[in-house]
Amino acid sequence: MWLTAGYVAMLPGYRHLMFDHRGHGRSSKPREPSQHRLDEYVADVLAVLDAEGLDSVIFVGYSDGGHVGCALAARHPGRVAALVNIGGVGHPDDDPTERSRFAVETRRAGITSIIEGMVADEGQPAWQGFIRNLSGTETELFATRIAPASLLTKVGLCRP
Repeated sequence: MWLTAGYVAMLPGYRHLMFDHRGHGRSSKPREPSQHRLDEYVADVLAVLDAEGLDSVIFVGYSDGGHVGCALAARHPGRVAALVNIGGVGHPDDDPTERSRFAVETRRAGITSIIEGMVADEGQPAWQGFIRNLSGTETELFATRIAPASLLTKVGLCRP
């Protein structure tokens, strides 16, 4: 998606290290909600940086990756020289009621229907690369990520 969108081409002269966020693309797709906590996502980024021998990076995050970048910068400021967020989303606990409703609706309608509704609400054409990327996310993984921890505990998906 980064190549297709042109983000890489617009940053010549930089080394580009891209990886699929947990639950997306070719990365693992763990089922346990505890494996989709922000701490786990930040740990994934740190593992990649450490494996590449990088002390500090310019972090560019798209959608939920923007949220991960903010957490990375807040928790490990020495590792982030600069932070760019594109289309970032709110923290999972910003509005637990709304997030709970959205998670339930996502499970009921499916990811494709949810995406179609979001695109219709925008009132302007959506980039097809974004739609393909999001459509490739499994409905349950998407719903698990957006549901607040309180809902996951109530439905027995994680321990309090």
